[in-house]
Amino acid sequence: MKRLRQRNVIAQARAQVPIVAVLRELGVEIDAAPEEGVNRRVYCPFGELNHEDGGRERQMRVYVDNSAWCFECNQRYDPVSLIAINESCHYSDAATRLLDRMGGAPDSTVSVMPSVRAGVVAALGVWADAHGVDRTAARYGDVLRSLDALESEDQARPWLTRAKGVLSR
Repeated sequence: MKRLRQRNVIAQARAQVPIVAVLRELGVEIDAAPEEGVNRRVYCPFGELNHEDGGRERQMRVYVDNSAWCFECNQRYDPVSLIAINESCHYSDAATRLLDRMGGAPDSTVSVMPSVRAGVVAALGVWADAHGVDRTAARYGDVLRSLDALESEDQARPWLTRAKGVLSR
């Protein structure tokens, strides 16, 4: 049962936390939002120590599916793995830390529709580009607390409209 809860917390953090916010927290400079569907080229947060070039080249690509790939490390990253590696901790600990930092709280199960969560993560990534990580974390927590009450696709449509209104402020 404990392993199931750990997996749920990890899945929840991966779905809720924008990788762009985590990369910024790790000191990676990220340009303004590119055109929709365009992947970003950024410096790997581990490049200074692990890359032959000392991290001087933009070897990491950040994808719209909330993941990243570093061509020098030859490794895929997500928000949880970045924190787990950076802070030398277990994935479940990294997930809990991420949720705490972003104003969320681990659920006992991941009960919200994945498509709605993915849409929110994408919208918040764009919002973070315009407003900065600290304000994004506060807004993110507000939006996600209300998201957890959704039980159906019919409830998701009006919620998404309200969430867009909150994020437009």
